[in-house]
Amino acid sequence: MDELSLYRDCVEKSPAKARPHNNFGSILLRRGRLPEAIDELQAALKIKPGYADAHYNLGNALVKQGNLTNGIYHFSEALCRQPGNVKALNNLAATLVLLERYPEAIENLKKALVINPTDPDLHRNLAFVMKKHGDLEGARQHFSRVLEINPANEMARRNVEEIERRRQEAGDKQRE
Repeated sequence: MDELSLYRDCVEKSPAKARPHNNFGSILLRRGRLPEAIDELQAALKIKPGYADAHYNLGNALVKQGNLTNGIYHFSEALCRQPGNVKALNNLAATLVLLERYPEAIENLKKALVINPTDPDLHRNLAFVMKKHGDLEGARQHFSRVLEINPANEMARRNVEEIERRRQEAGDKQRE
């Protein structure tokens, strides 16, 4: 019995429990079966409206479907119930970036870094959002932090070098 069959069986045997619907929905989501995943995750939330994992998974499914506003809503609901959910903070930030809501994205990534300050992916994500938002110094600091955690990270090194070059060019233009 494969994973999909196992969770489908759990839903059939326990249709009134939220967890089997959430787990089945999560597997469907990973397999790219978005409409079915959304149905299962919504079923989990009908049974247990405050189920943080189901809100998180539904947020992911909706974002993949292109429904960013509702995805943000469900990430936010997950965070109301689990404020320390770093994945939800990160995915909420990524979705906010798609809507060019950079200050909110930055705020959520900073919250995630308070919880997990040594996560190079969070530092990288924050650096990219800051760079996109025009905060080159903030971006440089977080790309530099990625390099402190992982000195072999070439992407971070290239970004630090690019920002330094841009700062130097801006300084040269001011002196002219």
